[in-house]
Amino acid sequence: PLVTVGLGMCAGIGFIAPISAGREVGGRKAFPWYGFALSAVLFNLGQLIGDTASDIPHSPSAADVFFVAGYIALNLSALQLIRLRSHSRRRADVVDAMTVALIVGVVLWATVMGDLVTNPSIPESIRATSTAYFFLALTLFALTTRLAVGPGARSPSYYLIAASVAFVFLAELFHILNAVGVFRNDFATATAAGIYSLAAAGSLHSSRRQLTEPAEDELAATPTRRRLLLLGAALLVGPIAIVLGAD
Repeated sequence: PLVTVGLGMCAGIGFIAPISAGREVGGRKAFPWYGFALSAVLFNLGQLIGDTASDIPHSPSAADVFFVAGYIALNLSALQLIRLRSHSRRRADVVDAMTVALIVGVVLWATVMGDLVTNPSIPESIRATSTAYFFLALTLFALTTRLAVGPGARSPSYYLIAASVAFVFLAELFHILNAVGVFRNDFATATAAGIYSLAAAGSLHSSRRQLTEPAEDELAATPTRRRLLLLGAALLVGPIAIVLGAD
């Protein structure tokens, strides 16, 4: 009960702070902040319903509706941030983000998800929901990476919000590991508190206005050392996945 109350308080702060930031900036720039606030409420409702429905992570229940809606709200917020911070499409940055997401996704699939989806001792419903959440989280990771490689101010608020989103991905990973019996759910609970706290801190920081401001100077994308390194890493994904997935 104390943990639930604590998470509820963190979620409340994680809701109020982005709402305040959104009201301050107003207009289209408020959309990402309101999306962050909405996702905090949806995730917390999903957590409350999930705790009463089942002790098994990702066991299908009414909580899934709120969790999926929370992911959609976060993904749309990240997409709007990308559009606000850059007026051009910057296809090269999209390629970079997709490459990083591909590397992370393939490695995680080879090391964790592959065992989960092929384990006959785990109910098919749990395997299906875990796979769905994995791809929702990976989409969020790709959008966040696109923000990271794109233009725009790297303010303290930017890093705090990015850390909050990273905790979302980490919490999902812990849920999946819990489903296959690697970790206890306490890890996911701790990361959930981090999600709300970091989001609130980023929303309240004095640099929050810079998060939604467009980049002052958008240079044309050219082949860089970073892009060449990502390409090299992508070429190694196949062999790495084979080695990690080997029994």
